[in-house]
Amino acid sequence: MDCRDIQDDIALCALGTLPPAEEELVRAHASSCPDCGPVMARADEDASRLALTVPLVRAPAAMRAATLAAIRDEAEQPTTAPPSAPAGSRTRGWRRWRLPAHAGGLAAALMLVPLAGLLVWPPCSNAR
Repeated sequence: MDCRDIQDDIALCALGTLPPAEEELVRAHASSCPDCGPVMARADEDASRLALTVPLVRAPAAMRAATLAAIRDEAEQPTTAPPSAPAGSRTRGWRRWRLPAHAGGLAAALMLVPLAGLLVWPPCSNAR
């Protein structure tokens, strides 16, 4: 991987959205590259500060109760595979479509990377 490839992935790496093998490659390169190392350090610092930029808001009690109930229900569901459908059946059983494990991180990155850019972007001055 060259610096251009690494710099494309540094923000994703800092946000923890890369698969572990790719994150290891990015961090290994950044630790030995004088150009990418400071960029990686700044991205890690910015990512760690993102949580501090969002105001804390207490969730309504009903929302909290519903969320905890849904988590409890999900945990209580059996983990064994369902019986297969009879031959010729058009149903798919209870199969569920699931997002890849990194999809949540990718969605967070898509929202947080522009925010990080706004935080580090130099202020514009209209004074002459």
